[in-house]
This record gives sequence, structure tokens and C-alpha cells, in this order.
Amino acid sequence: SAQFSFENIFPAAAPTTPPPRFSPLSTRTLPTQSKPFVRRIMGNNHSKPLLNKSLPLGRASRDSQHSNPRTGTSSAVGPRSGTLTDTMTLEPNYSWVDGRRFFDDKDIHYVLPNDVEEIDRLVMQHFILQRAFGANYQAPVKDLLESGIKVLDVGCGPGNWILNMATDYPSSQFVGIDAVDNFPKEIKPGNSIFLQGNVAHGLPFADDTFDFVFQRIMAMAFTTEQWDAVMKEIMRVTKPGGWVELIECDVIPHSTGPMTSAFFAR
Repeated sequence: SAQFSFENIFPAAAPTTPPPRFSPLSTRTLPTQSKPFVRRIMGNNHSKPLLNKSLPLGRASRDSQHSNPRTGTSSAVGPRSGTLTDTMTLEPNYSWVDGRRFFDDKDIHYVLPNDVEEIDRLVMQHFILQRAFGANYQAPVKDLLESGIKVLDVGCGPGNWILNMATDYPSSQFVGIDAVDNFPKEIKPGNSIFLQGNVAHGLPFADDTFDFVFQRIMAMAFTTEQWDAVMKEIMRVTKPGGWVELIECDVIPHSTGPMTSAFFAR
């Protein structure tokens, strides 16, 4: 079973205490233009796994710099390995358009490029959002983070959010997962880990694993059907009483002129 185990990765970590019973945060208090969606999971009615726990995590990269020439595996998950590690790799297909690299994989629907320029854009985006919101998160979990909880970043990209959060809250454990391994492999806080996997296929975690699940700017990463599946998976891995924070762009233009209004009226 290719399932993540906190005990194997963070053996010295102390067990976390259940989160206190907060009152649900009303979304009516969140201005739609400036605040992320924050929702507390009050119960876990979706505790049954959406997919088989033996997740199709992909094959190890044959030319991985971390591969073992004798076994074909090391930090990556090889063809005979069922153990999930923080440097496992997938081998998606790519195509090039006007010098930019894109996914060419029927299972990955990310429409933006996947190259060094995109990494730079994502890093800049992280700091812009951090400045715009005045913090890395909006959910009322500061006390929990300071006491020590388990946190998941879905679609972590190059991992800036995880790196910042893991540095700010050393008592908590942070996991980032993304379809591309653009995240740090070695130089990172000891309480952080990065996994490569297609989130649309399911999350490789047991039910009720995380106290706080964070997802940001993933609107163009999933189809409509995949969005429904991903949300169910996020609810499945979030503990009862845990928090889920979603941040997405508002694609509806506001204060438009006549030309823009006419364009979107078509």
C-alpha cells in the first residue's frame, strides 16, 4: 500500500492533541474580493476513501539523480516499492510550445507552463499573496500551529508556503504534495516533507490525518469532475474539527468598461 506514514518520516514527533472546539467561521464575514474560503470540517461524513488506498503514484524516473544503480530505487519509488517517501518521482510527459514546457499528459490538466520561468512566477505569486493578505493563512489556527499539528498543502508548487510555515511553526509537521517535483529535495526545515503525486487520483493519506489543509490557486489544475473528487479527498483526510482553507482567483471582472462588459456578455 503506497500510503504516507508520519511515524516513518517524523519518528521523534510528539503526538498532537485534538483541536479545541471552535465555532464554525461564517463565510459571510469574508469579503469575496479579498479573503480566501475558510471552512471548518465539523464532521467527517466522507470518511470512506474515494479511491483505492493503493494509489497509482507513477513510476520512478529512470534518470533520477537519486536513483540506486543496483536496485533502481533510492529516494524515488521504484517499480517494486510500495513505500511513499518525500522524494518519490513521477515521469509525466511534456510538450514544448513557443519555447515553454507544458504537460502533455491526459491525467494532468494543468494549463499553464511547467518550466523554470513558471517556478519564478509561482515564487513571486507566493510573496504577492502573502503581502496582499498580510499573512500566509487566514484560518484561526495560530494557537494550534504553535502547539503542534499536522498540515497539508495541496498543490504546493515550489514549496514556498511550506518553507515559510515550517520555519514559523517548528512544533508542527508540514506536508506538501504536487504533480511536479519543483520543491526542495534536501535543503528544507526538518519538520517539512514534499511528495510528488497527482492529486486528482486521490491523496495518499489515511482518513482524519490533518488538522489543517491548505490549497491555493488551483482553479486551472482540475476538470470540473476532478474538483468534486479532490474536495471529497480533502474532507476525507481532514480531522473532524479541522480546518480547510481554499484561495482562488475571482474570474469575474468588476468595474468594467463597455468593451470588457460586451466581451463577457457574449
